[in-house]
This record gives sequence, C-alpha cells and structure tokens, in this order.
Amino acid sequence: MRMPHGCRSNISAFGRGAVRQRGALLMEMLAVLVPTTVLAAGAIGFFSLQNRTQVQQDMAVALEENLRAAMTVVTDKLRVAGCGAPSWSLDEWIPWVDGFGDDPVFIQTGPYGDELTVAACTGRPVATITAVADAGDTVFQATSNYPGLAVSELFNATNKSLILIGDRQHARVKGLTGGYVAIDTDPTEMWSQGLSRSQLPGTPITRVDVVTFRVAADASGRPGLEVLKNGESTAARTAENVTELQVIPIDPPRQYQIVLTGQSEQVDPLSGKLLTRSLASDVHLRN
Repeated sequence: MRMPHGCRSNISAFGRGAVRQRGALLMEMLAVLVPTTVLAAGAIGFFSLQNRTQVQQDMAVALEENLRAAMTVVTDKLRVAGCGAPSWSLDEWIPWVDGFGDDPVFIQTGPYGDELTVAACTGRPVATITAVADAGDTVFQATSNYPGLAVSELFNATNKSLILIGDRQHARVKGLTGGYVAIDTDPTEMWSQGLSRSQLPGTPITRVDVVTFRVAADASGRPGLEVLKNGESTAARTAENVTELQVIPIDPPRQYQIVLTGQSEQVDPLSGKLLTRSLASDVHLRN
C-alpha cells in the first residue's frame, strides 16, 4: 500500500531534523572533549616534568652529600699534616714511601687526577713506656694502650716504624722483642743513635702514619675515593662515584685547595646525561 504524499514529506523532514540534532550533539561533545584532552595532556606533561625535576634534585643532593663526606675525610687528615712528624729529611725517616722531602705533604699525578700523601701522627698515643729509659739508650720497654694488641702489632721495622716519644723525641723502630723496642733517633747517621734525654714510665708513644688519598676504579670499573695507609698495597674504599681529586697548592706547605668531582650512577632524567658536581675546600695546615 502506498503512503500518502503528505506523510512521506513529514517523515523525511523528521529524519533530516534527527540528523541535524545528532550532528549538533557530536559537535558539542567535541567542543567539550578536545579542550579536556588538551588539558589532560598538559597536566600529564606537567606532572611528568615535575617528577623528573624532583628526581634530578634528589640525585644532585645525594651526589653533593657524598662529595661532602669524602671531602671531610681528605681535609681532616690534610689539616693535621706534619703533626708529630720530624720537620727535616722525611725521606730518611719514611723510606717505605717515595716522594717525601722536608714537607709532610707531597702530590703526584694519578689516573684520576692527583694523589695526595700526608704524614701525621695517630689521634692518640698507641703505647706507653713502662720503665725508665736513660739518655743514650737505644732500647726501652713499652706496653700497648690497646687491650688485646701487642706492641709488635702496633710497630714494626718497616712501614710502622716512625714514632714520637713524649712530645719531642722522634725515633725509628729498628726491632721488637716482646715488650722491648730497639730504636734509632737519627736515621741519617750510619749507626743507631739513642735517646737525647731520659724518659720516665708513663711517657706516651705516638705512631706517625702515612696516608695516601687517590681516586681509582674498582673491579667493575666504577671510580671512587680510596685511602692507602702506610704504603700498603690494599686500599680502603671511602666514597663511591668520586671521579677526580685535584690538589692545588696555594701557599705550600701551609695551604692547599682540594677539589673533588663526582658523577651520578644513573642518567639525569632531564638532560639524558650523567649528573656531575664538584666541591672545593681550602685547607690551612695546623702545624
């Protein structure tokens, strides 16, 4: 059955109206969604940048704290260089380390900048004289100040041989037998020289140590700050991710500048490169 012409016209008009309505609705939805999408993308980008900036700041803080800790280790020892050490012919007093002259500090070039070597006494006496030692004596009796450690573990005739007896008598240990210590108070002479004055029981004995600071790579190739004590071959690792040590004489042997450079283990999320920081400190020697 054929539909009357008027009905067909009404239905066609209704269809066109529905299409127009759907088109308007779609445009309204697009008008809302496009700005919202742009805003969402901007917000994601902003928070991503904020996150990467925070990561970079955390990396920088950790790197700088590491450098400060390493700097403290170096400068504390350098500041007391010469404490308790002879002021002349240190190459004769400290023959187990090459490089000393009259100064208690010397610098040489290493694979990661400079290597700094310092001679200074221990922080406190390590042993005590137990019986009267007369002027001219080349042997005296001593006991350890550390329970469980014998005198022979504190001194030897090689790299732990430089000692300070009391506050002014330097000597090199030549031999040890039980609690008896054989000494030489002038290594420039052919024969062992004795004490310049008598020493009473209770006189403290301090050891003069030699410490070398350097930057070296570990087995994995990662550089870090190392400390070598008394010329020993095994170094102690004191700080990771330190890539360079510079020692700049300002007024040698009284003042030096120490510069440490470090590098992050991870890539900086902002620059795409490893983060690098440097720290400098001027050091005046106390002695």
